[in-house]
Amino acid sequence: MKEEIADAWTNQSFGYSKFVQTGLSKRYEREGWQTIFSGELGTKKLKVLDVGTGPGVVALQLAYLGHDVTGVDNSDGMLKEAIENCKRFKQSIEFQKGDAESLPFPDNSFDAVVSKFALWTIPHPEKALHEWYRVENLGERLCILMETGIRISKIPGSDADGAIYLNC
Repeated sequence: MKEEIADAWTNQSFGYSKFVQTGLSKRYEREGWQTIFSGELGTKKLKVLDVGTGPGVVALQLAYLGHDVTGVDNSDGMLKEAIENCKRFKQSIEFQKGDAESLPFPDNSFDAVVSKFALWTIPHPEKALHEWYRVENLGERLCILMETGIRISKIPGSDADGAIYLNC
């Protein structure tokens, strides 16, 4: 199933990337997202993981704010677009292929983990949430953006406090 999902996103990667480039070119949209991220993550430079980075739109917003960003995605096409967008918008971001349910990073590797609209595409979201928390080192900076209308302050089935779910 994961391969089919990655293939579907790879097939849509060019068009989706063009769509988000339009948003990135609008100052009010960039500033809106940067305000959200600054409010949730603070202004101190952090090492941030963007899970399901797609064409890199969130990674770019975080890089503009001065964070050290790594983007991970399971779609080769999306990673190609992310790398191109990084060059186009003149930011330095590391991108690599990876499974959101089994991240290729050691425990406590990042100060914050961010994901925008990726959770619904993951076959086992509860496994992904635990994995994201595993690589986040402060126990308080897990930022997930979805259009669900749900706000949760704790990872289901975990003793971990401080997970942040934003509804935008």
